[in-house]
Amino acid sequence: MGGLSRRQAVELILLTFLSPLLVGFGLLTPAARDVRAGNEAYARSDYGKALERYRDALTADPSQTVINFDAGDALYKLKRHKEAIEQYQQALAGGRQGDAVTHYNLGNAYCQMGDYAQAVESYKRALALNPNDQWAKFNLELALRKLKGQQQKQQSQQAQQKQSQKQQQQNQSAQQQAEQRPAQSQQKQQQGAQRQQAQEQQGKQTQEGKQTAQAQPMTKEEARRLFQAIMNEDQAAQKRVQRVQAQAYAAPLGKDW
Repeated sequence: MGGLSRRQAVELILLTFLSPLLVGFGLLTPAARDVRAGNEAYARSDYGKALERYRDALTADPSQTVINFDAGDALYKLKRHKEAIEQYQQALAGGRQGDAVTHYNLGNAYCQMGDYAQAVESYKRALALNPNDQWAKFNLELALRKLKGQQQKQQSQQAQQKQSQKQQQQNQSAQQQAEQRPAQSQQKQQQGAQRQQAQEQQGKQTQEGKQTAQAQPMTKEEARRLFQAIMNEDQAAQKRVQRVQAQAYAAPLGKDW
């Protein structure tokens, strides 16, 4: 049987050490008795019963933030990580800001939720309070790698989404152009027909103008000049006839043999 790969080993270590650290409650009060009973149930892995007793303790003494911490641990074991985060946050808000263990457990819960950015911040706070915590260092490095992979995946998805949107816009533009071509062609045909009609109308008007000019009557001056030209031509013709006749009469007669 082959050994575990490095990644499988890391994941196994993560599952082993991403477990909450339990804090006890030592006061001899009703709340303390509920906390002890909860701790005993927790030790038996009866996390549902442990959570029930921790909530009883919170009802008896809600001022003890350690109970919120223990309730968060029970919820974590029940894989109710979102509720566990809420309990850890209440513990921190109630005065456990200086507790490295609370920040460490909160980082584990964020990791289980896949919120690696918040997990990184929680581990950093835990290490600031306890720089020698080796498991906090290990989990911080692992959370950083997970966060980097998550960011790269998001960037890739965003790039794919932008490319898809760009392609969709190009397809829509091409479709619009295809839809506009018949309308543009029809519009060009209409414009061409209108230009041809205008040219024909203009030619018709020009021809009518010429015909109108040709059909206009002559003025009196033009008629007088034409008549005078005709008369002059007639007189010239008469003179030519007379010269021919005179030449005919003046010619000698030939000898009659």
